[in-house]
Amino acid sequence: MCTCTGTYTGRYCELEDGCKLDYAGKCCAANRLLALDGTCCAVGHQLDAAGNCCARGLDACGVCGGSGVLVDSLGSCCFTSTVDAGGKCCYRAVDECGKGVEMAGRQRLRKEVKGAGLRAGLDCS
Repeated sequence: MCTCTGTYTGRYCELEDGCKLDYAGKCCAANRLLALDGTCCAVGHQLDAAGNCCARGLDACGVCGGSGVLVDSLGSCCFTSTVDAGGKCCYRAVDECGKGVEMAGRQRLRKEVKGAGLRAGLDCS
């Protein structure tokens, strides 16, 4: 066992401090990320949700170059910013109670609410 000096570490003082080894046993510099497959990502790249190097930028779901907007309450990737009352992705209109409805149903509901003179206190159960 060696006694390392300066910024070197490792059993034989073969690693610089902050160095991660790639699959080939070479040093992946401190300012670079090590991907799940053992390769060293280029400077400025990010790791996606699968642990791969990404140069194109990540979406809200961690997909490289993806179009996800947000992650819902179940951990699913949403491609619109609409969620229902339970915080789940919703690809339909959401009514005043936070339930997904077809657009025709939403318009009918608004007419019923207006026709009944209701302003607040909708039964959303």
